[in-house]
Amino acid sequence: VECKIAQTLLANVTTLDAFQQLFVPLAAEAIVKALEIAIFKGNGTTQPLGITVDTRIPEANVITMSPSEFKSWAGWHTKVKAKMKKAYRNGTFFMNQATFDGYIDGMEDKNGQPVGRTNYGINGEETYRFMGKHVETVEDELIASYDDAATGDVVGVFMKPTDYIVNSNL
Repeated sequence: VECKIAQTLLANVTTLDAFQQLFVPLAAEAIVKALEIAIFKGNGTTQPLGITVDTRIPEANVITMSPSEFKSWAGWHTKVKAKMKKAYRNGTFFMNQATFDGYIDGMEDKNGQPVGRTNYGINGEETYRFMGKHVETVEDELIASYDDAATGDVVGVFMKPTDYIVNSNL
């Protein structure tokens, strides 16, 4: 990882302690963001190969949904959940925040019961669930929103994050 420091930051910091208090959180945030981009969209040459661009993923694990299927509980249940292997059912959905807010949160089953859940913990942070699974929402640069996606774009990923390993031995 290469971190560069803006000259203005260096000019405003007068002690090592002040520098560390400013730099460490900023560098950590930049490193996490770069890793997230690499894990989802990495080119496989100068970055790890990203999940959404990995051509080695078996075709059976790639699900294509029509607009009406995407917007319905039945579509998600029959196209996505029914194809989840038991060994991987403890995974997490990753999708764009706008996709969750616009299509999942508020979706109802045939009985009118909401299927997307947003809970607010005692820390005030939102937690999302869909089809009994945790949902992690991400920024546009990781996964396109459903509304902004082109045909063939990935708009959601279901995976066990612990199954993705970054080779850090280099």
